[in-house]
Amino acid sequence: MKKEVNITYIKEWALTDGIHRPIHGYAKVGTLFTKHYHSAIFLLAGLNASSRDLLEFLIQRMDGANVVQSNTKIREDFISLIERATGGDISYTHNTVKKAFQTLVKKNLIITRNHRGSYTVNPEYFFKKDEKDRIQQIKLILENK
Repeated sequence: MKKEVNITYIKEWALTDGIHRPIHGYAKVGTLFTKHYHSAIFLLAGLNASSRDLLEFLIQRMDGANVVQSNTKIREDFISLIERATGGDISYTHNTVKKAFQTLVKKNLIITRNHRGSYTVNPEYFFKKDEKDRIQQIKLILENK
């Protein structure tokens, strides 16, 4: 799947010799997506900024099975991304990010896996693939509790 597509649109109209002609603009638009299910709103309400930012980061990083990692490299990537995105106005520490992971686990937005530092973003609330795969993923999680 393409990560982005080019769109041509009418940016404005020019009037030349009494004739209106379009002036086109061009934009690149992302095509990657994650389904966000309505039941998540109750869990997202009240999340602190670092946990919410981390969740958005993990949703973008998760693989096709919703698996994400927590290690020094991932935390550094997240901290760096937030600093760049906010022009340095927001800066998280590794300890803050670790606490954010704990908060997401406590809220059941991410699920601890058997491997240290490995989590599954809860497919009940977020998923990239089709509904059939999502239901199968939820079933596997419930059966392995």
